Amino acid sequence: MDSRVDRFQQALDHLTRKWWVYVVLLAFFFIPSYTVKGYDPRQATGVVEAVMRHPFIYSLSAVFFLFKLMPVLLLVLLLVFRNRFRTLFHGYVTLLLLAIAAFQNSAAPAQYGLTILISNVLYMAIAAMAWLWETISRKGDYNMPEAVPWKWPLFALAFFAFWFPVNSQTAAPEFNPVYLVANESMVTGCMLIPVILAVLLLYFPRVNPVTLRVTGFIGIIFGLINVLTWFVLTPGMWWMGVMHLPLMIVSSVGFTVSFSTASLPAAAT
Repeated sequence: MDSRVDRFQQALDHLTRKWWVYVVLLAFFFIPSYTVKGYDPRQATGVVEAVMRHPFIYSLSAVFFLFKLMPVLLLVLLLVFRNRFRTLFHGYVTLLLLAIAAFQNSAAPAQYGLTILISNVLYMAIAAMAWLWETISRKGDYNMPEAVPWKWPLFALAFFAFWFPVNSQTAAPEFNPVYLVANESMVTGCMLIPVILAVLLLYFPRVNPVTLRVTGFIGIIFGLINVLTWFVLTPGMWWMGVMHLPLMIVSSVGFTVSFSTASLPAAAT
């Protein structure tokens, strides 16, 4: 079994080092959204905004605190119990990314009916598959964090994304400490990705480079789109641009350093 896992890991590592893979992934961005009622292609941005305002996943608002608790709990378990909880960590992230793929990127606005942002769903599903592979392969080694100084600013950025100090009505800055335990950040792909990448980078280089690389690139795509949207196209919403800087920065670092690490030769124990 281990030999098959190792061969597949090597193949994935080799594949995800090819430049054309990322050209294909970028092309997914141009897949149009699906709506029951149809829409003029010139309304594409409005369709995305309609979904992002009221995605189905926001119906879980009563239990947002549980999604805030889980990353903290899992990080503590990794630090204390190390590899004994890595499968739980990877499995949780896999399931959460799949839930975000399905339910953060779909809604039923009155003007469009059931609407699905197909490209976003594909990106989040691909990230989920990268984490599913890590759940199966168990390549990452969480026995001891590599706590070198360059990683701490990335953790600070991840904490900022986790907190998500934004007024939900005005999108203005609001540094409310309550948001540390109760808001939507950990069911939002753009805030979740820098958090999970920061955990991987804490243990870098003893992590699966494929998982780090794929998640990082998808984070870069979402980061670029949001930075352009909030800083350039709608500068009045600049704070939302600031909120997406952790996604852009942490993802860029994760993607870049992943190429300096070869596939781990065997599943860590």
